[in-house]
Amino acid sequence: MDAKRLKTASFQEIRTRLTEERRFLSDQTFSECITRALAEMFERGVAAGREFEAKNLSKSN
Repeated sequence: MDAKRLKTASFQEIRTRLTEERRFLSDQTFSECITRALAEMFERGVAAGREFEAKNLSKSN
């Protein structure tokens, strides 16, 4: 899964893809992939929260 697709993928899509590729990865590599995917999703969530907050603040002013 390329970086651009990872940024727009849902958790379920990422999980499915990693599960499919699991058989080709060592335990350490698989853990690193999961960690990166979760970190990316967290960052997207934080960014979405900030954007939502900014929109609400601009509406109230």
